[in-house]
Amino acid sequence: MKTKNKKISAFISAILLCTAFAIPVSNGMDRRVIAVAETAVPDPNIAEENGISYDISGEFAVLKSFGAIYEEIVEIPETVEGKTVVEIAASSFALNSDAGLFVKHLIIPKTVTKIAALTFYYASVLETVEVDPDNPAYIAENGVLYTSGYQKLVWYPKYKSATEFAFPEGLQTI
Repeated sequence: MKTKNKKISAFISAILLCTAFAIPVSNGMDRRVIAVAETAVPDPNIAEENGISYDISGEFAVLKSFGAIYEEIVEIPETVEGKTVVEIAASSFALNSDAGLFVKHLIIPKTVTKIAALTFYYASVLETVEVDPDNPAYIAENGVLYTSGYQKLVWYPKYKSATEFAFPEGLQTI
């Protein structure tokens, strides 16, 4: 009888521990978490400045996403927390399609030398891009973004009101 009581007691203790520490409990058919204790821990590799999130885990900073920004003109800084901003990540506008993103004019600094594919895919209201004239990798003309030397068209504004567009001489890739 004592052995049976010890087993029941151990079983009840295990259930209580699972409940307290959010350990999955199985009934043999499915697994469910009994309780979840959420604790927001800030990520030391992410910096946020003026509604923009940056990954600062490496030697340089990478713009990861635009937050709720209520400014029509946004200038990406050259540095964040002492690290040079060198890249704009793919789909950086994506997380905020409903978060109050009103950026119509984006200014890219001379330090950004990589803009990932699909960066502007969700940039639904962005009308024009401007690039620092000292940027070695990108150039903008009439709000349209190209790689330096006009070799590749990187981004053409979705809602540009122009009815005609002339490709610059030397353009190799669209």
